[in-house]
Amino acid sequence: MIADAHIHLFRNGFWQDGTSPLGMASDLATYTALRQTFGIGHALVVGYEGERIDPDNNAYVAGLAAMHDWITPLAYLDDTATPEAATRHLEMGHRGIVLYLPDATAVAGLSRWSAEIWALLSARRALVSINARPAAIAPLAAVLSMAPEAQILFSHLGLPGPQADIAALLDLVPMGNVGVKLSGLYAIDPTPPHHAAHPVVETLLDKVPAPHLHWGSDFSPVLGALPFDATLQIPGLTALAEPDQALIMGNGLMAKIATVRTLPDKHNSRHPLAEK
Repeated sequence: MIADAHIHLFRNGFWQDGTSPLGMASDLATYTALRQTFGIGHALVVGYEGERIDPDNNAYVAGLAAMHDWITPLAYLDDTATPEAATRHLEMGHRGIVLYLPDATAVAGLSRWSAEIWALLSARRALVSINARPAAIAPLAAVLSMAPEAQILFSHLGLPGPQADIAALLDLVPMGNVGVKLSGLYAIDPTPPHHAAHPVVETLLDKVPAPHLHWGSDFSPVLGALPFDATLQIPGLTALAEPDQALIMGNGLMAKIATVRTLPDKHNSRHPLAEK
């Protein structure tokens, strides 16, 4: 199965006018068409709440997941999160959380979190998707060690920038529960086939076990930079054994999703904002 480790679905669209670069009515309609075209069986939906895009994205995505079994939702949390908030999102149907950590200051904010949150994430083997640049990744080991059973997924190659700095990311791989999404190559080199990003991808293919590498498209922001099919072209992938290719293109992600221990839904997950 092909499974996408990184997409966004917003009620009014990432592009703000309710449409997409493909001219369809919504993020959901656009991605549904892409799934059919490219044979994508499942997707990990990375939540983000912000006034400019969608301040109620967590509830919206949970509602979509209740109606579409191809969606696994992750809830956005900021550094004010409480154990009650984390529990509520897991009860709502989210299979984990999303953290956006642009710098070391943002990582320091996680020190305000209760240890109960990390214990909950670990006990549930929750997926934790992290957008973090190298300066933020370096101090994360101490924080992540508080949730040794959580399943960590670094987005967009670890956002190494033009300097292609993935040293801090590779230092975390021996923890055993750290994965990397092969997504966002255009952030290093905007022109397909992203030649400047190839050495980073090839290093990850060499240093990170295949079960911990996951293809992701970064839908729908990626559509502003390149055609969707270009995201499926991972440099060096075809040189791997076929079982490893299958792990990277979806089997590894699905195996991780299958091990998440869910909480019973105590909320109405068919949220009124969810689209059919």
